[in-house]
Amino acid sequence: MAGAALNPGAQVYERSLAQLAAAMADGSLTAEAAARAYVSRMAALDHAGPRLGSVIEVDPDAVQTARLLDEERLATGPRGPLHGVPVLLKDNIDTADGTHTAAGSLALAHSVAPRDSGVAARLRAAGIITEHGLLESEARELNIGFASRMTRGRPWLRLKLA
Repeated sequence: MAGAALNPGAQVYERSLAQLAAAMADGSLTAEAAARAYVSRMAALDHAGPRLGSVIEVDPDAVQTARLLDEERLATGPRGPLHGVPVLLKDNIDTADGTHTAAGSLALAHSVAPRDSGVAARLRAAGIITEHGLLESEARELNIGFASRMTRGRPWLRLKLA
C-alpha cells in the first residue's frame, strides 16, 4: 500500500465519494485509514479546537467496521463501488449500531434503534461505513424557536435565536 493508505492526512477530507472509492480500489487508501482520518478530523473540530459541534455522534465501531471491510475487500473483493467509504447520515435515519436516532429532538435524545432503517441497511449492504450527522433542517428549527439536542454547547447556533 502507498503511504496514503497509512496516513491519508488532509487529502481525504476534500475528496469526493468517487475519488475515495477509486483510491480504495487502486489500493492507495484503505477504509480503515479513511475512517481514522474522518474520526480524527471530527474530534479536532468538534471536541477540541473550535468546538463546532458539527457531528452529533460517531459510531464507536466505525474504525473496526472499516478494518473488517478492508479484510473483506482483500478476501472476496468489494461489494460495490462504495465499499469502505465513510458516509455521514442525518440524525433521523435509524442505524442499529448503538448510536442515537433523535431527529434532533430532545424528546428522542436517548432513542436507539433496534435495527437499521431500509436506507441504512442498503448502505451497509453496499459496504458503506455510516455515522450520524446533523439535520439539514436545523437552521429552520432554530429560526422558529424549537430546542434541539444539537443546539446544546453550540453558542454560535443559539445566536440565531436572538
